[in-house]
Amino acid sequence: MPLPSTSPVRRAGEADRPLLSRLAQEWFRTNIPVAGWLAGSGERAEAGVMLAETGSSTLHVELAGVSTEALDRWTTPLLEAATTEARRCGARNLDAWVTSLASRAHGDRLEGFGFEVFETFDEYEVDLAWLIERVRKVREMIDRGITSRVDARIEEVDAHHLDAVAAAWSAWIGGPVDRGIQSLRQRFHQARPGSPDRRLRLVAIQDDTVVGFAAGHLEDPSILKIEAEAVHPTFRLDPFFSDLTRRFYETASELGATAARFEAGSRQPNTIAFTRRWKVAAIRSQRHFRLDLGVDGSTREG
Repeated sequence: MPLPSTSPVRRAGEADRPLLSRLAQEWFRTNIPVAGWLAGSGERAEAGVMLAETGSSTLHVELAGVSTEALDRWTTPLLEAATTEARRCGARNLDAWVTSLASRAHGDRLEGFGFEVFETFDEYEVDLAWLIERVRKVREMIDRGITSRVDARIEEVDAHHLDAVAAAWSAWIGGPVDRGIQSLRQRFHQARPGSPDRRLRLVAIQDDTVVGFAAGHLEDPSILKIEAEAVHPTFRLDPFFSDLTRRFYETASELGATAARFEAGSRQPNTIAFTRRWKVAAIRSQRHFRLDLGVDGSTREG
């Protein structure tokens, strides 16, 4: 990778995007960088750091390099450049998502710079038939003592639902949800009507208001990846939500799925309670890192 500069760390320009993309191809598929820096010895690009916006007071960071030795050499100056830019932009936090190389492969380097674990995400897997049966039994128990207050119609998510579902997702689900909302929008626009992705995005509507939704996709032909399930807080114990989730799971089963996977963030107490109550074991754990830049723009000491 040519690096036509005598400076060991320099801000990347538009022409440098291919270099940054080669360092972190997966990150570039779902993020649009607003700033980036490259570092190297001589004329080689050995490492890079990138920032992307979230639409809030937080910027996302990605860190990547061609080797362990390169990252040992360049992590601190690259993160210093990114942090300086984040302060200049008025950001309060610098985050490394669980999907980033920074989080997956370079967590120790982030912690050495002063990042802390903001949230953990454990992934769980359950048998789909067991899940459908559990929903059926729960609905039977609820029906004995609770009459539904909701007369909602359940539909596949359409374009005119997206903003309302995104707003509900943000309001009803604990922890950071920007990544999930971004995925919802991207998958919707990439999927054709009638495709599995469209069929596995359901919304419950009452009086033109979103009162519940369920979203997922087939991670492979036999695995339903549950992205989110949520109900308006007013109707949290209402039986109608069981109708929504049961249709969601049964649709996945009709499409060939035999197991379901979902994430439980440490800031999502309802999902954590489910895994503890039903003794569901995690199959993988991921970390979301955050650097608190402080209200006055000063970074926290590492």
